[in-house]
Amino acid sequence: MEFLEISDNNNEEMQVDEEEMQVDEEEMQVDEEEMQVDEEEMQVDEEDNLGLIEDEDEIENNKEPCTIIDIQNENNKVDNTIKKKLIMPISKIRPLIKQFKMKLCVVSYGGSATNTLLDVLEKNGYSIRCVPYAKSFCHFPTYVNMGIPIIYLYSHPIKSLLSVKRRGPKIWKVNQQKLTNNLETPLSDENLLQAMINQFNSWATVPRKDVLVLKMRELFDPSVLPKLTRFLKKPLKGFPIAYKQPKSSLNSITPALQKLFDKYKNDIDKIDNFPITR
Repeated sequence: MEFLEISDNNNEEMQVDEEEMQVDEEEMQVDEEEMQVDEEEMQVDEEDNLGLIEDEDEIENNKEPCTIIDIQNENNKVDNTIKKKLIMPISKIRPLIKQFKMKLCVVSYGGSATNTLLDVLEKNGYSIRCVPYAKSFCHFPTYVNMGIPIIYLYSHPIKSLLSVKRRGPKIWKVNQQKLTNNLETPLSDENLLQAMINQFNSWATVPRKDVLVLKMRELFDPSVLPKLTRFLKKPLKGFPIAYKQPKSSLNSITPALQKLFDKYKNDIDKIDNFPITR
């Protein structure tokens, strides 16, 4: 079987090593027991354990609660008969951003050096990692006007999917749930890849003033500093990020995965060849 070719572009297509990509469970992969937050601290709504009691005056452009049908329509490639158990209604997002005093959000489909970027941004004074970010915002499936700047970070879909799989079944499962905003999403490599493609199409393909789209390899290029500085309107330190040679390779592409990648070749190529703005 002929394998789908992935160009490295002189090492510009980067995979960070597993240590950099590994998500600390205390910060980013919080299980359901750890996600239970004391009512006095979070003002938890007992029905959904998501945070603030809804204040419609602060939701602005997202005034209507996000229903099951809303999510199905936003992810039009997903079977509408799939049972939904929402992780995060859209109506909760802005109140939680205000409660946790978030000034910036980073969204990705995983396997794109998100945590490496977060580390540097936090050294520049941005507090991004918080309960709702770990629970939902980090991989939210569709564009939402959050009222703050958003960096959408992505990498080659095949490399990203392999990175997620390498981190084990728990991360593989949780990423699919977050990428579909559904705790009961069907689990499969195809579902993961579909969700990644759908997320990219929602976040990256429509130009928006509040969203900066970055390909992972840009993090290691000097051009990223002026790009981020213009977007965030403040001086930054620590960019470009030092590149470390990855420990992993593409040798883990099985025949079954190759068949899946061949099926979605056009979508994968679209993402990989998406134009980078300067």
